[in-house]
Amino acid sequence: MSEIGLRTRMLVKDAMSSPVVTTTESATTNEIAKVMEENDLGCVIVTSKDGKPLGIITERDLVCACSPRTCSLAL
Repeated sequence: MSEIGLRTRMLVKDAMSSPVVTTTESATTNEIAKVMEENDLGCVIVTSKDGKPLGIITERDLVCACSPRTCSLAL
């Protein structure tokens, strides 16, 4: 891989986003989509009320949740 210019030993810290952007499980999908757009992110960590990580919400999760079968867009 090094012959095509890719680092073979890149560390996660060199590729990750920081600071961590989080949300609570009570946030709406519209709120999370806005957070992702404003911060140029593809996912957000979901935390409990005391700040412990519960999971992750991704762009794909939002697309699947708002598929044409399950949601209508208000234009």
